[in-house]
Amino acid sequence: MGFAKFIDKPAASDCIVVQVLKNQGAVPFMKTNIPQSLLSYSCSNTVFGKTTHPMDPSRCPGGSSGGEGALLKCDGSPIGIGTDIAGSVRIPAHMSGVCALRPTEQRISHKGLRGCLPGQRGLSGGIGVMSRDVDGVVMTMKALWVDLLFNLDCNVAPLKFNDDVYNDRNKLRIGYFDDDGFFTPVPSVRRAVNLTKDALEAAGHTLIQFKPPRAAEAIPNLGWKLLHADGNKTWLGFFKGEPMDSGMAVQIRTYLKSKWFRMLAKPCTSKRIHDTWEGHAGVRTVEELFKVQFKANAYKSEYEAEWRRHKLDVLICPGFYVTAVDNDNCGRTQYAASSTVVCNLLNFPAGTVPVTTVTEEDDRQLAEEFPVNDAWDKWAKEACKDSAGLPVGVQCVALQYQDELVLRLMKEIEIAVGSL
Repeated sequence: MGFAKFIDKPAASDCIVVQVLKNQGAVPFMKTNIPQSLLSYSCSNTVFGKTTHPMDPSRCPGGSSGGEGALLKCDGSPIGIGTDIAGSVRIPAHMSGVCALRPTEQRISHKGLRGCLPGQRGLSGGIGVMSRDVDGVVMTMKALWVDLLFNLDCNVAPLKFNDDVYNDRNKLRIGYFDDDGFFTPVPSVRRAVNLTKDALEAAGHTLIQFKPPRAAEAIPNLGWKLLHADGNKTWLGFFKGEPMDSGMAVQIRTYLKSKWFRMLAKPCTSKRIHDTWEGHAGVRTVEELFKVQFKANAYKSEYEAEWRRHKLDVLICPGFYVTAVDNDNCGRTQYAASSTVVCNLLNFPAGTVPVTTVTEEDDRQLAEEFPVNDAWDKWAKEACKDSAGLPVGVQCVALQYQDELVLRLMKEIEIAVGSL
């Protein structure tokens, strides 16, 4: 977790996922770097220092499983295992140009994991799988979804890999959006979605524009509020007696605002920023927590209803709303995770696949045309300048338990975009 207090205190035994992979013949040979506390998309801590992007050492490979993404991009390993509570395997996949899957929560074991928010149940989290290509992710999921996993953890749904779904070649109805209305995508991210849309249409699939319901309301008032329901007490408790990484210090300063500050700053702050500050303040009573959880369940039903109204099989959207930035700017642009965190809020399986790289035209559009309406836009524009050549991914999403459909779409995209 990037804390000095855990030095020389290894786990007493392997987590169940590692046990299953070892039984299947996997050989764990390396632990890779993470941000301090895991709750960040940077990749730096005060124990092991900073991991840099494999294509640009001035930038970060993403996080929290950033070291894993960087190692995979450098061909240092065939597969990687990380955790994901708001995008922590999908974001580094997007930034480093590799593939990742966050499964439906009930299809993977969480036993034996250590995290910075023990007891948090508002957002679904757990282990995710990363690889250099879709085939590597598929291979790993087939190795995991076996009887041994189901026998070792009765909380895991006993569903083996469904080859019929993955190998089905019927054309899909695919929803898409390049902007959820909460965080403004930089030009390369928007282009990546539309490039993928065109490639899938050329392959014979039907693409339908989809508007996520009430994202600007749901992300801060449900997603962030549930993730930080205890007012950050559990998370910040891990920092006691610890030196703080500079990137994490920036992140904490960015969103931990006192009640008086939030009240006084409201007239001169954009609604999305103020709502996010309120969300990070958490809830005040158990009664309020129950109400927020009730609203989250209602939002999931609303999202599913909109999905079914469009008769969608799957959905594509931004893998993240910015490209790779430096560690300190990770704290300032963390809310670009709105496209990933919503999948944890809904407990939808989601995967990321690389589709393009930032072009000089993307950089020009960012410099000359990107709208700056508040501090977030300003930080995103500054952090992503001069990014030509860096990877850009898209995210593939399906309804709960349709993990193989996500993987099928990822493979379809890998083939379709590769043929352009």
